Amino acid sequence: MGPSENFKAAKTRFGTMRYRTFGSVDTAAPRILFIHGLGSSSQTAQPPEEQLATAGFLVPDLLGHGDSARPADPEAYRMRSQAEAIVNVLDAEPTTGELFLIAHSYAR
Repeated sequence: MGPSENFKAAKTRFGTMRYRTFGSVDTAAPRILFIHGLGSSSQTAQPPEEQLATAGFLVPDLLGHGDSARPADPEAYRMRSQAEAIVNVLDAEPTTGELFLIAHSYAR
C-alpha cells in the first residue's frame, strides 16, 4: 500500500474517535501523531508529501471535533480523557518504530 489516506475509528470510553492515516504502513517505520487544536479537526493537518514514503502519520479528530463522537459528558473534553482516547488510537495502530508528536494549541 502506498501513501494513500485511510479513514479509521478507535473505540474509547466516550464513543468513537475517528482518525486518518497517511504514508508508510511498515510497522517499523517512524510514526508521527498530529493533534489539532480546539475548534479544529484532522483536516488541518496535511503531512509533507516527501515524508509519506518513510513515515506513517496518525491524525485523529479529538472527541467533539470533526467526525469523532460528541459526548454529552463534559469529562470527555478534559485533557486526560482526550489523551486516553488518543492512546486507544495508538493501540489500534501498533508500531515498533519511533513515535513523534506534533500538537497544535489546546488552550493551555
